[in-house]
Amino acid sequence: MAPSAQESGAVPVDRARIRLVAVAGVAVALTSPARPTGVRVADLVLTGGFVFVMAVATSRAQRWSWLVLCGVAATTAGPVAAQIAGGLALALTLSAVWDARRMQQVGVWVGVLASNALLWGTALPAAAAVPVAIVASGAVLLSAYRAMPGHERRVWRRATIGLGAGFMTAALGYGVAMADAKSSADLGIKHLRAGLDAERKGDSKIAAHEFAVAAAELDATRKALRMPWAWPAHALPVLGPNARAVDEIVESGATLASVAVAAVETADIDQLVVERGVLDLGAIHRVEIALNDLDTSLRGVNRALRSRESPWLVGPVGDRLNEALRIVDDALPDVANALEAVRVAPYLLGEDAPRHYLVNFTTPVEARGRTGFAGNFAELEANAGQIRMTRFGRIADLQREGTPLVERKISGPPEYLMRYGRFEPAMTWQNVTMSPDFPSVAAVMAELYPQSGGRQIDGVLSVDPTALAALLELTGAVAVGGLAEPITAANALDYLQERQYVDLPNAERIDLLEAVAHATFERLTNIDLPNPRRMGEILSGSIDGGHLRFVVFEARVGRLLHRVRLDGAMPPVDGDSIAVVTNNAGGNKIDLFMRRTTTYSVHWQPETGAVSAELTMEFMNTAPTTGLPAVIIGNAIRPTADQPLPPPAGTNRLWLSVYSAWNPTSVLIDGRPTKLEAGRELGRFVVSGFVDIPASATRIVTISVSGSVPPGGQYVLDIAGQPQPTAEELHVTVEALGARRVITNGTNSDGTIARWDGPLRGDERIVVDAVR
Repeated sequence: MAPSAQESGAVPVDRARIRLVAVAGVAVALTSPARPTGVRVADLVLTGGFVFVMAVATSRAQRWSWLVLCGVAATTAGPVAAQIAGGLALALTLSAVWDARRMQQVGVWVGVLASNALLWGTALPAAAAVPVAIVASGAVLLSAYRAMPGHERRVWRRATIGLGAGFMTAALGYGVAMADAKSSADLGIKHLRAGLDAERKGDSKIAAHEFAVAAAELDATRKALRMPWAWPAHALPVLGPNARAVDEIVESGATLASVAVAAVETADIDQLVVERGVLDLGAIHRVEIALNDLDTSLRGVNRALRSRESPWLVGPVGDRLNEALRIVDDALPDVANALEAVRVAPYLLGEDAPRHYLVNFTTPVEARGRTGFAGNFAELEANAGQIRMTRFGRIADLQREGTPLVERKISGPPEYLMRYGRFEPAMTWQNVTMSPDFPSVAAVMAELYPQSGGRQIDGVLSVDPTALAALLELTGAVAVGGLAEPITAANALDYLQERQYVDLPNAERIDLLEAVAHATFERLTNIDLPNPRRMGEILSGSIDGGHLRFVVFEARVGRLLHRVRLDGAMPPVDGDSIAVVTNNAGGNKIDLFMRRTTTYSVHWQPETGAVSAELTMEFMNTAPTTGLPAVIIGNAIRPTADQPLPPPAGTNRLWLSVYSAWNPTSVLIDGRPTKLEAGRELGRFVVSGFVDIPASATRIVTISVSGSVPPGGQYVLDIAGQPQPTAEELHVTVEALGARRVITNGTNSDGTIARWDGPLRGDERIVVDAVR
C-alpha cells in the first residue's frame, strides 16, 4: 500500500494553500452545467460543497483512492473540458507514485480536477453516472475518514447523520404530500383524457364537463403538493427534479383543463355553420380569440413541461412527463391549423372586399395531370360572409369568349411553359390541367380566365365526380330534367363517370352534366350546411385522394392550404420520390377502362445511402372495340405525316410522364429498349413519351434509376398519386442491404425487406428505418 501523507519524508503541509486551491475549484464548479436539484441556490451549494469536500478529503486520502476517483473521472468524461480535467488528475496521481513528499499538495489538485470532471459531464447515462460517481468519491471519503484523528471523525459522523436525517425528513414530507394528492391526480388525468376524447368525437358538451372536473381535481392536487412539508424535497439531489416535474405536470394539466373549458364553450367550431349561404363573420372572430388563448396556453405548457426534462427523472415520473408532452404535441398542430383557418376565413369570405373563385369540374375518365379533363366551370363570389354562384358554363364557352385564341398569352410558370407549351394551353383550355402540380395549373388559369371572358380571380377550385358525390352528401339529392332518378351521393360517381356516356347521346349528355353540376352548386350556396367538423368528415376522403383541390393566391391562405395538403402541390423531394402521370391523347373517355399496376423494387445500402431501383408500370386497357359511343372509345387524334390514320377504336393513346428523384439509367417498353424524352420538372427528373395500348392489351414500361439518400439508417419514399376511375395497385419493396431488420412507418417488418401493397388513393409516404 502507498504511504500516507503523514509518513516520514513528507513536505510540511501548507493548509492555507490547500484551502486556496479548494476555493478555486469551487469557483470553477459553480459555473458547471451540473443541476442535481434544479433549484439554482441549492445547486450552487451542493456543487461547490462537493468540490470543496472532495478537495480536502483527497488531500488526506491515500493514493489508491485517488486512482479510483480520477480513473473514473478520466474514463467516463464526456465534454472536452471534463476530459482534460480528468486526464490531468490521472497524470498527477501517477506522478505521485515517484514523489510521495508532496502528497497533500498534489492530492488537493487531484480532488479539484477529478470532482470538476465529474460535474462538467460524463459520457454515461445519469442512471449509471450517479452510482459510479458515488463509488469513486466514496473511496476517497472512506480513505480520508480513516486518516482523520478521532475528534474530526466525530464531526464528520455527526454531519453525515444530520444530512441523512434531513434528506429522509424532506423525502418523508414529500411522500405524505404525494399520498394526499394521488387520488385527485389520478381522477384529474382520467377526466382530462375523457375530455380530449370527447372533443375529438365532436361532443362539446361532454368535453366541457370532463375538462371542468379535471380542472377541479388537478387544482386540488396542486394544493396538496404545495403544502409546507412538501417544499424541502425540491432542494434535494435526484428527488428535487422529480418533485418539480410532478408539480409541472399537475400545473400544466390544471392550466390546460381550465383553458380547454373556456375554449370548448367559446371556441366551439360547431357554431360556425352556413345558414342560407351565409356564414356569420362575428362568430369567426369570437372563435379566433378563444383559439388564440388556447394556442398560447398550449405553447406555454409545452415550454414548461420541456423545462422539466431531466436525466434524473425516475421511470414513473419520466413516463408521465412524456405522456403529458405527447398530449400537448398532438394537440398543438390541430389547434394551430384551426386558429390559422379562422384567421384567414374572413379573407376567403370577403370581409374587406369581395373574393372571386373559379371552379373547374373535371373527370378522370379523360386523364389530365392530377385533376382530370375540365368540362364545365363556375364562378363563385364571397362577399361579407355570403357565397353565391355568379356564373356557370362549359369550358367550350371559354374557348369562344374574350380575346381571340391566337392573341391569348401565358407568361408562366416557366417550367410549365417549357413542358406543356407544345400543347397550346393558351388556346386550348382542355389542356391547361396537364401539369401534375395544381398550383401551377391554377396560376395559368388565373392568367387565362380574364382573357376568356372572365374576371380577375382570387383562387381556383377543382372538383371531380368523387368530390361532387361528397358535396351531394351535404346538399342532398338533386333532380335533373331528363333523368329517371335523382342524382345522389350514392349514384353520382357511377352516373358521372360511366352511365352518362353510355345511356345518352352526346349533346344531351353535355346538357345533363352541366345541369347536375349547376344544381349541386346552386343548392350548396343557398342551403344550411353542417358545422366544419361534419363537413371535414364528409370531404376528408376527397381531399386525401386528390379529388378536391383548392388554391388561393394570397400568401398566408396559400401556406395554410399547402400545409393541410388541399392545394394539390407535388410533394417536395425529400429522399426518394416517384410519380406516374398519364395524359389522355385521344380526346376520349377511354381511361374509364384503364387498369394500372405500379411496382417499385428498391435496393438500399443504409451505411452509404446508395440506392438502386426498378420501376415497373403495367397498363392494361380493358376497353372493347365496339358497342360503345365514339366519345368513349373513339380517337380524335389529328393526322400526322408519321400517322395519317387515327388508332383503331378501343386504343388508348396516352402521354406518359414518369417522375423520379434520380435520372433514369434505362427505359424498356415490353422488354425492348426505348428512348423517351428526358427533362426536369418540379425538382425531379422526368421522362415522357406517347404510348399506344390497343383494346384488351397490356403494355409494360420498366425504368431503372440509381441515386443516394443521406446515410444514417433511414430511407424516405414519397409517391405522388394520380386520381383515376379505378385506383392503381401499388407494390413497393425496399431491401436494406447489411441491416439486421427494418421498421416500416413505425411497424416492424420481416427480415430486411420492407413491403407496401395496396391501392394508391392519394399521395403516400413510406419511411423505412434500418436496424444494424
